[in-house]
Amino acid sequence: MPEYSLFHDESLRKCGGFVKLNMKEWANKGVLTKALKVFTDFCFKNYGFNKLFLRTHETNYPARKVAAHCGFEIEGTIRRDYKTTTGELVDLLCYGKILNN
Repeated sequence: MPEYSLFHDESLRKCGGFVKLNMKEWANKGVLTKALKVFTDFCFKNYGFNKLFLRTHETNYPARKVAAHCGFEIEGTIRRDYKTTTGELVDLLCYGKILNN
Protein backbone atom coordinates (compact mmCIF):
# COMPACT_ATOMS: atom_id res chain seq x y z
CA MET A 1 0.00 0.00 0.00
CA PRO A 2 1.37 3.46 -0.84
CA GLU A 3 2.24 5.87 1.95
CA TYR A 4 1.23 9.48 1.50
CA SER A 5 0.94 12.76 3.31
CA LEU A 6 -0.57 16.06 2.23
CA PHE A 7 -0.57 19.54 3.74
CA HIS A 8 -1.52 22.98 2.55
CA ASP A 9 -1.18 26.64 3.48
CA GLU A 10 -4.46 28.37 2.73
CA SER A 11 -2.99 31.88 3.07
CA LEU A 12 -0.38 31.22 0.36
CA ARG A 13 -2.53 28.86 -1.69
CA LYS A 14 0.28 26.30 -1.67
CA CYS A 15 0.13 22.55 -1.24
CA GLY A 16 2.75 19.88 -0.69
CA GLY A 17 2.99 16.25 0.23
CA PHE A 18 4.69 12.93 -0.41
CA VAL A 19 3.90 9.56 -1.90
CA LYS A 20 6.02 6.50 -1.28
CA LEU A 21 5.59 3.39 -3.41
CA ASN A 22 7.75 0.41 -2.52
CA MET A 23 6.11 -2.01 -4.92
CA LYS A 24 8.29 -2.95 -7.85
CA GLU A 25 5.30 -3.96 -9.95
CA TRP A 26 4.34 -0.26 -10.17
CA ALA A 27 7.79 0.93 -11.28
CA ASN A 28 8.28 2.31 -14.81
CA LYS A 29 4.60 2.09 -15.72
CA GLY A 30 3.76 5.80 -15.50
CA VAL A 31 1.32 5.33 -12.63
CA LEU A 32 2.83 7.98 -10.36
CA THR A 33 3.34 10.40 -13.27
CA LYS A 34 -0.31 10.10 -14.25
CA ALA A 35 -1.43 10.43 -10.62
CA LEU A 36 0.71 13.54 -10.06
CA LYS A 37 -0.64 15.18 -13.22
CA VAL A 38 -4.23 14.53 -12.11
CA PHE A 39 -3.43 15.76 -8.60
CA THR A 40 -1.78 19.00 -9.81
CA ASP A 41 -4.64 19.77 -12.20
CA PHE A 42 -7.15 19.07 -9.44
CA CYS A 43 -5.39 21.35 -6.94
CA PHE A 44 -5.03 24.22 -9.40
CA LYS A 45 -8.61 23.99 -10.69
CA ASN A 46 -10.52 23.15 -7.51
CA TYR A 47 -8.55 24.81 -4.73
CA GLY A 48 -7.07 27.82 -6.47
CA PHE A 49 -3.51 27.00 -5.48
CA ASN A 50 -0.89 29.22 -7.09
CA LYS A 51 1.97 26.80 -6.57
CA LEU A 52 2.71 23.17 -5.82
CA PHE A 53 6.08 21.93 -4.67
CA LEU A 54 7.92 18.72 -4.02
CA ARG A 55 11.28 17.75 -2.57
CA THR A 56 13.33 14.68 -3.25
CA HIS A 57 16.77 13.29 -2.53
CA GLU A 58 19.14 14.20 -5.35
CA THR A 59 19.83 10.53 -6.16
CA ASN A 60 16.14 9.61 -6.37
CA TYR A 61 16.19 9.61 -10.15
CA PRO A 62 12.72 8.06 -10.61
CA ALA A 63 11.14 10.87 -8.53
CA ARG A 64 13.14 13.49 -10.41
CA LYS A 65 11.92 12.03 -13.70
CA VAL A 66 8.29 12.12 -12.55
CA ALA A 67 8.68 15.73 -11.43
CA ALA A 68 10.12 16.75 -14.80
CA HIS A 69 7.41 14.91 -16.75
CA CYS A 70 4.76 16.73 -14.72
CA GLY A 71 6.18 20.20 -15.39
CA PHE A 72 7.93 20.79 -12.07
CA GLU A 73 11.16 22.77 -12.22
CA ILE A 74 14.14 22.67 -9.87
CA GLU A 75 14.12 25.78 -7.69
CA GLY A 76 17.06 24.97 -5.45
CA THR A 77 18.73 22.66 -3.00
CA ILE A 78 18.22 22.43 0.74
CA ARG A 79 21.51 21.21 2.11
CA ARG A 80 21.69 18.43 4.71
CA ASP A 81 17.94 18.56 5.28
CA TYR A 82 16.92 14.89 5.33
CA LYS A 83 18.18 11.99 7.40
CA THR A 84 18.15 8.65 5.58
CA THR A 85 17.34 5.35 7.24
CA THR A 86 21.10 4.83 7.64
CA GLY A 87 21.41 8.13 9.49
CA GLU A 88 23.14 10.03 6.69
CA LEU A 89 22.19 13.69 6.27
CA VAL A 90 21.59 14.41 2.59
CA ASP A 91 20.62 17.32 0.38
CA LEU A 92 17.12 17.63 -1.04
CA LEU A 93 16.22 19.13 -4.39
CA CYS A 94 13.22 21.45 -4.30
CA TYR A 95 10.89 21.50 -7.29
CA GLY A 96 8.02 23.87 -7.92
CA LYS A 97 5.17 24.17 -10.37
CA ILE A 98 3.36 27.46 -10.73
CA LEU A 99 -0.18 27.78 -12.05
CA ASN A 100 -0.22 28.00 -15.88
CA ASN A 101 3.45 27.02 -16.23
